[in-house]
Order: sequence, then C-alpha cells, then structure tokens
Amino acid sequence: MRVLFTSVPAPSHIDPMLHLARALDVDHEVVFATGPALVPRVEDAGIRAVPVGLDWTEPEADTTFPELRDLPLPEMERWWVRNIFFDRAAHPMAADVGALMDAEPFDLVVRMYIEFGGWAAATARDVPQVVFQLGQAWQDEQLPIVGELLAPVLARVDPSREVDPSSVYGDLLLLMHPASYDDWTPPGRWYRCRPPVDLPPSTAPARPEVLDGAPDRPVVLVTFGTVFNRTPGAFEVVLDALADADVTAVVTIGKTRNPEELGPVPEHVRVRRFVPYGQLLPHCDAVIGHGGFSTTMGALVHGLPMVVVPLGSDQPRHGANLRGLGVGEIVPFDDATPARIHRALSQVLAVPSYRQRAEAYREELLALPTMADAAVAIAQVARAPA
Repeated sequence: MRVLFTSVPAPSHIDPMLHLARALDVDHEVVFATGPALVPRVEDAGIRAVPVGLDWTEPEADTTFPELRDLPLPEMERWWVRNIFFDRAAHPMAADVGALMDAEPFDLVVRMYIEFGGWAAATARDVPQVVFQLGQAWQDEQLPIVGELLAPVLARVDPSREVDPSSVYGDLLLLMHPASYDDWTPPGRWYRCRPPVDLPPSTAPARPEVLDGAPDRPVVLVTFGTVFNRTPGAFEVVLDALADADVTAVVTIGKTRNPEELGPVPEHVRVRRFVPYGQLLPHCDAVIGHGGFSTTMGALVHGLPMVVVPLGSDQPRHGANLRGLGVGEIVPFDDATPARIHRALSQVLAVPSYRQRAEAYREELLALPTMADAAVAIAQVARAPA
C-alpha cells in the first residue's frame, strides 16, 4: 500500500504525524508532502519527503503573511483559518499534491486536520482519507461555513464536484485522547490511540543540564509552543508570577525568540530556546502553558498538573477540559495577572488531588492503542470497498 501524508509546514503538526508515518512505513510505502522548508525534518526521520505548496513555516508565518503582525490577538485565529489554511496555503497545496498523486498513484491520504490542499486532491480522485486530529475537531454547527470555505479549494482541482462538508472528517478520524477528555461524539468512523508524544521512560533519565545546581523544590516547565510563543506579554506575565514562587522554573521560548528579549530573570528561572521535554518532564512537578494539544498531552502522559493560559485556537477548550478533569486550572489571558497565575500554580502544586488525577488520566492515555495499532486500522481504510 502506498500512503501519502500531507501537512502544512508546521513542526508542531509534522512531528506528531511522523510517529504514525514511521509506524506505517514498516509495512507500507510512505511519502510525506509538506512545505519545502520542512522537507529535511521529515527526511531526518527516515521518511521520503516531497516539497509542495508555498515555501513558508508556521513559526515564522508573519514573514510570508505580514498582515499577521498588525492583527490583535482575538482576530488572529480567524484570520489564520480563513486566509491561510483555507485559502493562501490550501490552493497551491491542492495543485501540487494533485500533480504528485497523478504522477504517483496512492491508495490512501493521511492529512493533518487543518490541511485542505490534500483534502481537495484526494477528494477529486476518490482516494480514501484518514484525518490526523490534533485538538478539537470541527463541530456540526461549523460545517456549513466549512463547506463554503472548501468550495474554492476543491474547484481548483475539480470544478465539477460539489463539496460534502462532512468529508473534513475523512473516512477515518484519528483521535488521540480518551473519551473522558471531552463529551463530543465523533461522526462517522473513528479510532482512538495514544497521543504522539514522548512517553515516560521506565526509569527517570538523568537530570538535564538546565537543572544543574537547582535546589530540592518543585520544578515547573513554562512553554507557549512554537507559534503562540511570540504573543506580546505572555511570557512576561508568567515571569512576573514566578518572581516570588518557591520553584525552579524552566522557560522554553522557542527558536524564533531570543532569551535576551525577556531581560533579566530571577536566579530560580532558567530561560532556554529549547529543552528536550522527554528529558525534562520526568523531573517536573507542573506545567504552565497555552493549552496546545501536544503540550497538554505531553504533560498528562507524565501525570503532571497544569496551569493553562490560553492564547487562541482551541486552547480555551483544552483548559476547560483540564479543569473539568481536576488536573489543572485555567487563567484566561485577557484576565491574566501575575497574582492569578501565581495563585493557580500554588494551588495545583499544593493540593494533592491535581497530581493524583493527572496520574490517573495518564493511565487512561497509556491504555489506548499504540500508533502501531493505529497503523493496522488505517490500512484497513484503504482496503475497504468503495
């Protein structure tokens, strides 16, 4: 079986998909189509990559789409979705992926849920699709507007075909969290498996360099991912909250930020562009983050409580889910003050139930089928009769 993966050029999307690509590549031929800048990232994972679409990356999107620089935060998500994912990134992606599929026939397309060029190319050729769902899926009430936005993308490759909005769920919707995480029932066919994050090792790894010399007190990871890390004021309000906190805080700001931008920080705060979370999380006691899917699941798979400061996208939903599960607290960014964040962090560290419930949820996550199991279920989609 020949499988084509498609994703916008975002490390936070591609890295999770590579877990599945490697699992499928054991028994099948896998090709990964994404933006030129991230082709080397895929190839480093041992997967054949093909450059398609615009030459841009999500962490530095404002270089390609300078309009983003002047958008207020509340308007940014809508602009991203409408103008980039459904339009300016989708159209060239649809043309290039379509040409690739004509040159090299594929039995199945596995696409990131927000990548619509691959959706259009596969739909036009009646190739089955598996949707790699990170975070919240499209809800029923959103489908009419989704259909309107998809119509021009499909028309680029097949003007004669009408859009079925429910096709955004694919022939199989791949979900990477237990049913207890939210109350949404997926439409159509779906499969649950473990989230594609680093699992806790059987024995804790050696403490990473960033914790050298740290006293015996709680360790807190602070991260806002690789896109929202440039949100004005986000790191600053958290750093103020940590000023008097009796913790060691590791603040990872991403490769697109310079630690010097944050100015001097207290001795118990260590700022880095990047730290391997697989090395750090086993030594952490809590996480402060924006509620991105990979950050959230990475914390939970290590049994860590969280403080979520949502900055956009589906992050408020993740924060609400975590609070509902009793594994975290949410501080809306619009209302975030150092005092509120400090109070929330103190609460999740001091009240044992947060850690206990996070550890219980970790067991739910680890009980889900593996990516290798998902690869078997996915292969059956291509073999199913039309």
